[in-house]
Amino acid sequence: FGGSVVWHGYTDKKGNPIEGSGVYRINGNLAVARAVGDRSERPFVCADVDIRETEILPEEDEFIVLASDGVWDVMESQDVVDFIHRMLEASIGSKSDGTGTSVMNRRTTEMSMSDWSSTHRKKMAGYVAEEALRRDSSDNIAVVIV
Repeated sequence: FGGSVVWHGYTDKKGNPIEGSGVYRINGNLAVARAVGDRSERPFVCADVDIRETEILPEEDEFIVLASDGVWDVMESQDVVDFIHRMLEASIGSKSDGTGTSVMNRRTTEMSMSDWSSTHRKKMAGYVAEEALRRDSSDNIAVVIV
């Protein structure tokens, strides 16, 4: 097809790309992650999605975190789960009962994400994104908690 994918970044002595120090570019134009869907790059980039179905077990699965590379570059899956649990236990972003008293202050640490509305889930997703930034993520960051 005549196009090329070229590394733009630092390399080791053997010429191999050093991860985290650059990006692959398609035809010198776009970073690979951004090129998906660009008509001009179609011969070289496929936008076909990988889909995986997983059974959700309500008694075991508290929440699902969907996030971009900016989170996963600086946090492991368990790091994110532990972070969310710490936030819940610390009553961060606690709900109010309308009297100015935090509802979470009266709950045990057994509170889970299923107790939260979509607004509170968005807030928690924001906390995860902020934590990724705090850990010096240099990639795009997007987080959704289901």
